[in-house]
Amino acid sequence: MRLIHLDEVDSTQNYIKLHPELTDGTAVLASRQTAGRGRLGRSFASPKNLGMYLSVVLPPNTQNITPIAAVAGRRALARAQVDCGIKWVNDLVVERGGAFRKLCGILAELSGGRLILGVGIDIGQRESDFPPELRSICTSVALEGGRTVTPREMAEIFLDELDRTLALDEDALYDEYSAHCVTIGRAVEVKRVPSDPGRPAVAVALDRDFAVEVAYPDGEREVVFSGEASLRLG
Repeated sequence: MRLIHLDEVDSTQNYIKLHPELTDGTAVLASRQTAGRGRLGRSFASPKNLGMYLSVVLPPNTQNITPIAAVAGRRALARAQVDCGIKWVNDLVVERGGAFRKLCGILAELSGGRLILGVGIDIGQRESDFPPELRSICTSVALEGGRTVTPREMAEIFLDELDRTLALDEDALYDEYSAHCVTIGRAVEVKRVPSDPGRPAVAVALDRDFAVEVAYPDGEREVVFSGEASLRLG
């Protein structure tokens, strides 16, 4: 893949949207984002030179891109000596002190006939580098005792693992994703929109389409797809 490294953009996702000449296999890395964002319109803090802020152009017919990116991201972080799990559907997390802390976020969007995959990995942040409201729920490679790695090196490692993961067959992808998914078997809250207070449930199974079956206290069961709702670990 071809890697373009920029000093500062509003977001790497927006940069690609504004440059239709960027074709499949092109990746854009920014040292800083002024308006980074994640799934469901949430903001993504992007301080300069402290994280990997990356977007990649892929064919629009690429299937299961979020699970693929999660597996690739987990492999890349393992190469940085950080062991993490996958929180359905699009976060990589580390369990510490009985709570999960987010290390990586994933966003996939279709725009202008292209699939744009955005991945943000927190690398060099110390606790004080996170906004106060995120300090108890986020972490970084440095905070988890991983090896010293630059954002560009992490991007190169991630792109290498993305190539490898894109080549997996569906069974191998499902097996690796499910083996590291920390959501299954845990109490969750099903949220339709960010302002939704959430409905308590237990995540009981991951199906072959990477949807999660949840069981509610009243006995009702529901299959939740990633485009319909998010699950917050209870």
